[in-house]
Formats: sequence, C-alpha cells, structure tokens
Amino acid sequence: MTGETETNGHSLASEQSTSLATSGERLDEPRLQGADAVVADLRLLLRGVTLPWRDLGGSLGGPGPGAPAEMVHLRVSPAVADQVQAFGRLVITDRENSPVGRVTGATIEHRDGETWVKGLPEPSDRSETAQDGLGDADSVVRAGKDPLVVICQRPLLRAEVVALRSQTDAGVDLRIIVPDAGPTPDHMPHQVLRRCLERAVPHIPTASWPIAWRGHDSDHALARATATAMGASRLQLLDNEHPQWRELVADLHRSGDSPVRDVVSADTWAELTRWRPPRLRRGLVVFFTGLSGSGKSTLARMLVEHLEDVGDRNVSLLDGDEVRRLLSSDLGFDRASRELNIERIGFVASEIARGGGIAVCAPIAPYALSRAAVRERVAAVGDLVLVHLATPLAECERRDVKGLYARARAGLIKDFTGVSDPYETPSDADLTIDTGQHAPRTSLAVLLEYLCLGGWLSPQRTRDEGVGLTTMDPKERP
Repeated sequence: MTGETETNGHSLASEQSTSLATSGERLDEPRLQGADAVVADLRLLLRGVTLPWRDLGGSLGGPGPGAPAEMVHLRVSPAVADQVQAFGRLVITDRENSPVGRVTGATIEHRDGETWVKGLPEPSDRSETAQDGLGDADSVVRAGKDPLVVICQRPLLRAEVVALRSQTDAGVDLRIIVPDAGPTPDHMPHQVLRRCLERAVPHIPTASWPIAWRGHDSDHALARATATAMGASRLQLLDNEHPQWRELVADLHRSGDSPVRDVVSADTWAELTRWRPPRLRRGLVVFFTGLSGSGKSTLARMLVEHLEDVGDRNVSLLDGDEVRRLLSSDLGFDRASRELNIERIGFVASEIARGGGIAVCAPIAPYALSRAAVRERVAAVGDLVLVHLATPLAECERRDVKGLYARARAGLIKDFTGVSDPYETPSDADLTIDTGQHAPRTSLAVLLEYLCLGGWLSPQRTRDEGVGLTTMDPKERP
C-alpha cells in the first residue's frame, strides 16, 4: 500500500513507524528496490541455498568473488553507497517495496568502474523469511529425506508424466519445483507452468521456489544448488532445450497451434493455448521507433483506423507526444528519463496485450536496451512487432513543421535525438520501412501485409477494406 490512510484518527504511516521502531528497523536506513534476479537470489540464500556466485543477481563466469564465501556483492549507485557507508547495512526490497532481506556489516568497494556493496545477507525484521522460517528446504532437511527433485523450466511431456508416475508407484519421494521469480526461458508466466504441472500430475506435490533463470550453465548450477539445499542428492532439471518441446513451442509462438501437440497431455495443451492462442486472438503490440519526423504518428494513426474498421478487438494508440503529456509530464529528456518513459509505455502496452487487445505505440524509443525491455515484458502476455521507420535524418528535418530540428541545431533544445543525442538503430526490427521512399498508404500496405502473413490480421478483411497489399517475399514471413 502506498500513501497514507486515516483510521480512527491515526494514520497507517504512524502505525508503520511505531512497528518499525519496535522491530529494530529504522525508517531512514538505506533501501534498494532490487531487480527480480537480485531479489530471487537473496530469497534463495535465506532459504539455505548456497549460490554458485557471489554477486546477487549474478551468473557463472562473472568476475572473481574477492570475499569470504558467506559474503555477497550487490551493485549500487554512488548515492546509495554513501548511505550504506553511514549505516553499515542495506535493506533490499521487492517490486512492491516490501523488505526481503538486508546486507549487514556492509562495506563499499569499487570494481571495473562500478560501485558495490559487500556484506553478510540476513532476513529483514519484516521479511516473509523472518516471520515464517526457512520453508521447504528446512523441513526436508530436518526430516532426513532424500527426495528426487524435479525442477521445471517447462511443462511435462507425455513420456515424462508416465516416467514420474512409475517412480511414485515404486515409492520414490518426488518433489516438483515451480520457479516463481519470473517467466520461464520461453517467456511463459510461472502461473501457467504451475497449472500445466498440477493438471498433468495432480498426485505429486508442487512447491514454488524463488529461482530466476538467466542462461544455460547458470540455470543448471542454480538447480543443483537448490536441490542440495533441499537435502536431495537426485535432481532432474526439465530444461527448455528438449527437441520435442522446442518444436512445439516454436509452432505455438508462431500460430497458436502445432502438429506435435500430442507430445503433451490434452490438459497441458489447453493451458498452453490459453496462454498462446492463435494470433488472430492473441494480444499484440505494434511498436514503432524512429527519429522525430520519420512518420511514426501518421502511420500509427492510419493503422489504428484500419484495425478499428476491420477488426473486432480493442485497439489503443500510445503516441509519443500524448504519452509525454499525459503519463510522463514529470520526466525530462536525459537518458534515464527517456528510458523510464519507454518503460511506462511498455507497461501499459503489455497490460493491453494481456487482455487480448492491440496496442499501437509510436515513441522515438532511441535506446536498444529500452526497446528490448519492452519486448521482454510483452513476450509473457502476447506478441510484439517492432517497426523501424528508417527515414533518413535529412528527410526528417525537411518535414519538420514544428521547427524542432532547427532549434536543436541552434542549441535551444538539449538532448535532441539525431542532433545532440544518439539514436541506436535497431538490429532486431521485425520490419523496416523508409517513409521517405513510400507514400503513407503504401507504407501502411507494407505493414498490413506483414501482419497478415504473420497471422495477426485476416488478409481477406484487409482486402475488403480496399487496402492493396504488396507481394512480400515469402522468406520475410514472420
């Protein structure tokens, strides 16, 4: 909960202040909202897992630890480092700003031009771990059991269901672990994975563990460390590299169907197609990027008008200027502000896609990392089509009815993309259009054909609206 709520003449904020003071925590001690992998690693540590790396949120192959085994490292900003030096500790919170744990006995070190906190991890006074104990790992170890731990990056195939049932029939103690610190490597939400597993093997208990995936070797090392913490010497990691699963999920992402669907149970298939329905019904984000004056707003509005005419789904336009005015009026144009603006657009667009709608976004989005973050966010709930309007800078300046380029070149506007701030040309664009070479209606036809070939739009309904489709090379099919 944010803000202050009045209850019987006393504010919730004052009650929290009293509670924190009683628990030993101070309201002014430094806090850091950790990235998902950082929070997941800390939660694993507090469950008794010995991480395969020292950097919270790290991975195999990182820089040398340079600290005793019980210590951890966490990258921070210089401002946070100054606070940590004053207090000697740092509270780490999750996305909702709830305390997860803290680093105590903290010192500051510098590595490769970055600032790091080094210290001992322990539960925060108000964290779930502090209140509820160590959970599954502790109970398994105390019981002296040696279960077969199955950690899942994907649903079970039919043959694996049969094998697990035979194991339980033989008296093997099976534990199925659902990592819940983010989506699977195939961007499947962990809630979908859990439903698939519970419907495939309802007789085998499942448990959630805070595992965040980050790459093949690191994933395998993290799975082994988790199984060891559970007191298990036997581990089966159902990774997402199984050939049959790769074929199925590739088909599912492309069309929402697969000729190899029988490799999973009917119940699992039903869950998968709820997550990834056919593209005509799947949430979609069409994300334009390009210089100011490249034609993003014009083409985005034309696309929205067409989709509203031919489709039966909700369509929303998130135009760059309107978003700046309505959602991001508090932001400037420095890099951090631009990245936060795109993060906000990505969040709204993903929520539209989650509901099966279509979001059309038209910001400049000059930075590759910001665009990649939007794609990653959308991938769990729908599809993203990145359209780069590669209109040359000279043409954009020629069209500049607002006089922005002239003011930027005169030094009157700072951090102007293409003049005093860089535009990172997309290397991962799904479609590239130079609107300097095509009339707006022709550019729209190129985009609509791409969406039709990809299965997101009906070609017949598009032709019925009188839009002449081009003859895109079949090799360019999405």
